[in-house]
Amino acid sequence: MDEPAQEPVLAPAEARALAAVLDALVPPSGDGRRPGAGALGLAGRIADAMRKSPDLGAAVRRGLASLGALAGERGASGFEALPAPEREALLRELAAREPGFLPGLLFHTYAGYYQHPQVLESIGLEPRPPFPKGYAMAASDLDALLAPVRRREPLYRS
Repeated sequence: MDEPAQEPVLAPAEARALAAVLDALVPPSGDGRRPGAGALGLAGRIADAMRKSPDLGAAVRRGLASLGALAGERGASGFEALPAPEREALLRELAAREPGFLPGLLFHTYAGYYQHPQVLESIGLEPRPPFPKGYAMAASDLDALLAPVRRREPLYRS
């Protein structure tokens, strides 16, 4: 049985602005090995998170509208039309005005970015979940690391 198609969370102009915001938050690397967060298509992941969290959705929509207005004050047709340095300045200004905009957006952006196969490969990891194979960890002396904890007095009362 097919599920009914969900309405888009963001209008096309909002989706373009969000992709530009994501690229400003995690820009592409200078050597071209790692793409920006917007170029990876993380706007779809953010839209899914917005669908699940009305508070996040409202904060992102409000922030995108404010960015559009601020860009308009600077004579641009939208946030995505601004050069990169002006985008960063606008994001800093908006973070001061609307403190609820960036924290949730950053959380979902970083989580999606550092789980993306292209990014994992670029930082030298296999693009797969860590379980069941796991990742190799550097050998360490656990006894030496835990010694200060073992010497410490209990933090509770008997």
